[in-house]
Order: sequence, then C-alpha cells, then structure tokens
Amino acid sequence: MSLAYTVLKFVRRARTVPVDATDPRVLSALEGAAQKSFDGAWVAMSAPIAPLTWEIATTLISTQLEGPRIRLDLPRPMEVVGFFPSIVVTGRNPLLTNPTLTDLLVSIDANEEERITSGQGITTNVGGSAGTFVTLAAISSQSTAPGANRLIGWKLDQPKPNLGFTFRWKVGANFFNDALINVSTFVRYIEGSRC
Repeated sequence: MSLAYTVLKFVRRARTVPVDATDPRVLSALEGAAQKSFDGAWVAMSAPIAPLTWEIATTLISTQLEGPRIRLDLPRPMEVVGFFPSIVVTGRNPLLTNPTLTDLLVSIDANEEERITSGQGITTNVGGSAGTFVTLAAISSQSTAPGANRLIGWKLDQPKPNLGFTFRWKVGANFFNDALINVSTFVRYIEGSRC
C-alpha cells in the first residue's frame, strides 16, 4: 500500500471521526507507514539515492569450497538500497579457470537471522541444495542483463545492525583460481535514527 493512500485514508478518517486525528494509536500507525514507505526513495532504477557506500572484501582460495562469514557492521539503522559485487582474479594457475561473477555464490543475512537470499530447491553438483546461496551476479544493482537492474530496499532497523556475506564456489573447490571478492553496499540512514 502506498504512503499517499495511507495518508488519504487517515485524512478521511480524521474528518469523519475528528478525535482519531489525535489518537496516539492512529498516529503511531501513520508514523510506522511513513517509516516503512519507499515512496520517493529513488529517482530511477539505475540511480538509487544512497549517499553512503560500505564495502567488504575477502579472498576465496581455490581449495576452499566456502569462505567464512564476512561481517559488515553498520553504526545505526540503515536502508540497503543496492549492491555492486566485483572480483579480481588473484590466482595464476594455468590449469584452473578464472572465475567471473556468475561462478560464485553468495548468502546474505542481517544479524545472522534474516536472509535476503535463498537457493532452496536448487541441487548442486557438489551435493545437497544451494540453501541460502544465490549467484553473486544476481545481487548486482547494475546488471548487464537487459531488464535485470533492480534496487534492494532492505530496512535494517536494529540499533547497530550487521550484514553477513558468505561466498562459495558454484561448481566446487579446485576448479577456479583464487579470487578477491568485493561487495559494495549502497546505504542510507533511516530518517530519525540518529542515535
């Protein structure tokens, strides 16, 4: 439901039952709708309004199937507007393949609880399911695939939230050269959260 619709509904209700215009419960509901709204949050699909960029980096070596959880600590409640992943091949073994963004998987969580990635139902050639992992290229806000650009819009309203990134090779260990993986996270402070 859009914020404009919620405000119009409130105005109609206040005109019909004027006491509701000062009812703390009604005002709290309206305030909550405004805080959760994405109305006016961006100007175009390819240009999210996010004045801050936070980045994590890690190296996934050829012999590891999966790396450790890389933690990105945020100082206060924030909105994640988008991601930009990149990799630099650091291994030089001519017998191994140089990986691309589509050769890596990522699992992203907030505070080790809420997840925004899920590969459930996908089986992998290394056995089992992909679990919470998705192709790293899929999280990019700046995809080269036609029509694939997107914004995230993930509100983290904990006092000091953290994001967790875990990376894995898509086809198993000992196939790709070592790679330095970076994920830039486009964020902005949630209004009124300057604590």
